[in-house]
Amino acid sequence: MITGDSQAAASAVTGELYLTRYRAKCLPGDKAAVIRELRTQGRVMTIGGRH
Repeated sequence: MITGDSQAAASAVTGELYLTRYRAKCLPGDKAAVIRELRTQGRVMTIGGRH
C-alpha cells in the first residue's frame, strides 16, 4: 500500500487488509514514482481511495 497517511494509520489499515508492505507519508509525486518502478518490474497493482 502506498499512502499519504501516517505510519500508524498505514500500519493499522495494512493489518486489516492482510497486506504485507506499505509506504506511508508519500506525496503524490512519490506515489507516481513508486508505481512507475513497480510497473517496470512487471508488478500488478490496483488503486483505491479518494480520487
